[in-house]
Amino acid sequence: MRQLSSLLLVFGLFSNMFAQTAAPNHWNSVALDAVALPASAERLFEPYVYTAYTLNYDAMVATLAQAPMEFTYEAQQKACTVQIPQADGTLEPFAVAYTQVMAPGLAARFPEIRTYAGESMVTPGKRVRITTGPYHGLNVMIIRPDKGVEYVESLAKGQNLYYMAYDRHNFPKELNIDAKTMAGQRAPDMPGTYTDRYSPGAPKPQER
Repeated sequence: MRQLSSLLLVFGLFSNMFAQTAAPNHWNSVALDAVALPASAERLFEPYVYTAYTLNYDAMVATLAQAPMEFTYEAQQKACTVQIPQADGTLEPFAVAYTQVMAPGLAARFPEIRTYAGESMVTPGKRVRITTGPYHGLNVMIIRPDKGVEYVESLAKGQNLYYMAYDRHNFPKELNIDAKTMAGQRAPDMPGTYTDRYSPGAPKPQER
């Protein structure tokens, strides 16, 4: 029995290492004092605790573009895997599929805005939703098995190089930021498209 447990442990470690290697990594951690934002970038808020990264945004978009449509035969046959930063400073591989959340007309009008959903390859029950677009760059919401929520998003608006990963509990509660900006992360002139900043099922901001 002890031998079997040891074999399973070793198999799990090798599976984890393989998943990490198979998923392309487009991130590099960066010290906070090494972040050099362009003058045009606008910092909307700073979490209490977070980890900063640089992202090869174009490479990430190109990798995600290979994701199959969810619930299709193709999605059952192959997986698109990407590394995603976690709030604790680690990277974790996720298998993702393209999910069309916009109405067909809006999707045709804004083809560069895409949403993906997936699950961790190493942590059962950990789910992810990713949105990419020219206005907000990459936005990620991670839902852990313990119902905790983490975010990965642009460190400042107006640039796509620097990103931050943080736990929802480290969002500065003293800030009163416009609901359309913080709860919607919406593209301009695009009513009804969201990357939910709080939790699944949270009420969406009212249209203005």
